[in-house]
Amino acid sequence: NGNVGTASGPGGANADWMHFNAISYNENFDQIVLSSRFQDEIYIIDHSTTTEEAASHSGGSYGKGGDFLYRWGNPQNYDRGGGSDHILGDQHGINWIPDGYPGEGNFILFNNNHASNVSAVLEFIPPVDENGNYNLEGSQPYGPDSYIWVYDYNLDSDMQSGAFRLPNGNTLITEASAHHIREVTMEGNTVWSYTYPNNQSLIARAQKYPLDYFGSDSYTLGDINDDGAINVLDVVGLVNIILGN
Repeated sequence: NGNVGTASGPGGANADWMHFNAISYNENFDQIVLSSRFQDEIYIIDHSTTTEEAASHSGGSYGKGGDFLYRWGNPQNYDRGGGSDHILGDQHGINWIPDGYPGEGNFILFNNNHASNVSAVLEFIPPVDENGNYNLEGSQPYGPDSYIWVYDYNLDSDMQSGAFRLPNGNTLITEASAHHIREVTMEGNTVWSYTYPNNQSLIARAQKYPLDYFGSDSYTLGDINDDGAINVLDVVGLVNIILGN
């Protein structure tokens, strides 16, 4: 109800009725996935289309132009399914699990409003074939009808946040409102955590990088202040990092 761009319209005066908050790219399929917080859905579109094709219903690698190739989380938006199919709530951080990682090809995200005062990280398997086509049965909503993995222990953030699968099979979770990062196993055990000491700050989303991420020639292990020498100044810098300064 209400006119777009007014206080009573969708998304309020800023007309932010979709509020996209995350994006991920699949190089194998040449597809882009987007997360819409206000629609409680994720959408996949064809990256191969031209500007003209994207404004139509044809063209591109999948022949659908700018139409959605797949959507999931709240099928009542397109008049399918029921209340029990409305799984996502204000979600953030949608991304494909990379090739070679446990769960490769699956989706993982941070579902902010999973239940009353509870957030959760969800992993689910999209109904996709080897060519990047998504199955849709009759009048049914896009599958799956549930997720294959969930982590919701002591997790609650009504904004931002994210989750990323790591090469070792663990999952790195950012809980923005609590300015907290944790790494958990598939069994739900926490193996590492960090809380930023300034309780007025948020951590929108974090990722974990290996020590050699920038190449072995670009740094010296232990050279905290990057001055080309390892000495007491690096110890002081490390202590300050630990103390949160």
